[in-house]
Amino acid sequence: MPVAFSPANGRTSTIQNMFTQLHATLLAAGWTLVFADADAIGAGTAENPAWNKAPAVNTNAGRVIYQMPAVAGFPTRWCVELAVSWGSSNTTMQNVAMRLGTEAGGDGTLTGAGTTHRANVNNAAGNATSTEWYVNAYEHGLLLALHIINGGFLLALERRRRLDGTVIDDATAYGCVVGGGNIGAVGTQSAVQQGVAQTRSVSAGEYNAQSWAVFATGGGSAVFTLNRMDGATGIPQGPFNVSGGTAGLPRLFVFLPPNDCTAGVDSTLYADGANRAYHVAVSTSVLHASSSAMGRVAYAKE
Repeated sequence: MPVAFSPANGRTSTIQNMFTQLHATLLAAGWTLVFADADAIGAGTAENPAWNKAPAVNTNAGRVIYQMPAVAGFPTRWCVELAVSWGSSNTTMQNVAMRLGTEAGGDGTLTGAGTTHRANVNNAAGNATSTEWYVNAYEHGLLLALHIINGGFLLALERRRRLDGTVIDDATAYGCVVGGGNIGAVGTQSAVQQGVAQTRSVSAGEYNAQSWAVFATGGGSAVFTLNRMDGATGIPQGPFNVSGGTAGLPRLFVFLPPNDCTAGVDSTLYADGANRAYHVAVSTSVLHASSSAMGRVAYAKE
């Protein structure tokens, strides 16, 4: 199944805009909405939440659970719970918590729940409205990303993809946040220009969260030069992690060297047996997601 991709298209980064678009994108990719609470449903329905609750500081905006589509050869249909709230300092900030489970019920119960990955930007200050955000999804994963100086985040969940491209039934959660917040996963990781990845094995449980070297500046910035030694171009540079390969490689996003791509222009990368279009992010202000001096994130479009 191809990737379903949805950019902001000029819409601001309100919870309603982003999560109604995520809903449409997930359904287009074959996912199922298992549960939506009253806050998420609002003026909508249990099958089509409106996410139109009036914003208020330090208040829940809604909780939903989606399930991966049935795919031959993958017995585990992972369920992803997303719980969203507004920050304590203003109503444009978003706190997004992502939790993985093996089953879910219509009453909102998540079975086999694992560690929560929380993009917590509760007290970030400054401009928190952006018109650059992205959602994409396919049968093996989902992604939600917001590009902004204070409160930017990237949350994704995918079945684990080995270096040879083989997809297995384990799942990996990826998370990063920038500006006055943190990603919580088996303890609190450093917030600024940092990311974490955690793999959930079907048989052996969770692997501990790992920091992504590719998201670090300073000493960690050397990672961005590893594939430049031979002068080659068109080589994805990450994200890499220090987990000994247990997190695998994501399909829905990748980092590219700045001299190999152009902001806002699609790049072509080989994935799943064919050339695929990846949209290169425009923003250069959010280092976790895009830095003209170090690298740019590109999101799968197909």
